[in-house]
Amino acid sequence: MAMSISVPCFAGQVQLQLEPSSLQVGQTGHLTVYMVGGKTLTAPDIPKVDGLLFELDSSFQRFAPSGFGTTLVVGYRYRVTATQEGSFTLGPWDFSFKNREVVRSEPVVLRVKARSESERDAEITATAGFGTDKAWEGQLVVYSYQLEAHVPILLADWRIPDFQGLTAPLHGQAIRLDYDVDDVDGKIMYRGGAVPLVVTGTGQQNHGAAMVSVRLAPTEPRSRSRFYSPKVVQGVTDPAPLAVTSLPDPPDNFSGLVGDFRFQSQLDRAEAPVGA
Repeated sequence: MAMSISVPCFAGQVQLQLEPSSLQVGQTGHLTVYMVGGKTLTAPDIPKVDGLLFELDSSFQRFAPSGFGTTLVVGYRYRVTATQEGSFTLGPWDFSFKNREVVRSEPVVLRVKARSESERDAEITATAGFGTDKAWEGQLVVYSYQLEAHVPILLADWRIPDFQGLTAPLHGQAIRLDYDVDDVDGKIMYRGGAVPLVVTGTGQQNHGAAMVSVRLAPTEPRSRSRFYSPKVVQGVTDPAPLAVTSLPDPPDNFSGLVGDFRFQSQLDRAEAPVGA
């Protein structure tokens, strides 16, 4: 699995990440708790949520770029099993760091729907898009593409559109998003990625479909006496239209920022001697 996490310039932050953000009853996904700028003595306890079961799966730590240095990121990965339908808000939760600092996470939402046997008819399903069909000139949008496979696969080779009227941002890069979901009828494999893009053109943009070529894993033991040629299936997504509106004339003292922003500041200590 490849992932990307934004790291602030101050210590002490917690981020929650769901993979995926929707499940069917009886399926198991993952919730990862990223503790940025510190660590704990033991894995944090996840509060009880009726309709969901949590079980610690693994933990890791790495250093990520932050400002002119690096910041420690400690992650705890939990298995999340859905036992009933509903929309579940996970958080905001308080987490304690080793230095006794308590940090509150932003909430994430997990949606659980009833089991659907009809969705398992296709071996693979490919989806892609911006998550919106409207944008402003200069806005940052994210093109996401995903393969859902109900059979074992060996390789998924994606071909995404050539984006006209969009350009790669100065900071930020495409990421790969690969994960599996445990289902009562067998494992479901998700393979895809996300591409950040800045909108540069205006008007109606008609971005074409993405295509994926999937090499399936053999369902029976391979015979040594013959050459095995894996089955290859193709998936095609819907096109991804984007209607881009020009920005209005800027107001007086405009600084160049466009969008919705959230700012946060924090002291590195609660007490200090005089003159420190």
